[in-house]
Amino acid sequence: MILSAGEYETEKLAPFQVGAEDEQKRLEHKQVTRTDEFARLMAERLDAISRITASFELPARTTCRSCR
Repeated sequence: MILSAGEYETEKLAPFQVGAEDEQKRLEHKQVTRTDEFARLMAERLDAISRITASFELPARTTCRSCR
């Protein structure tokens, strides 16, 4: 099982979010959601269960068309 998070599900903002009116609000929300961190922890917990192999990956580049 592979759990993953997108490039902009980290603390990093997508290019269209940088300088936006709600940039600070988005950054604050990322501190709460911590999608990549929680996915990584879940993969570790699942991997500890016998007969389950789990890992986490964070792709180096996004495939989001609007984020390019």
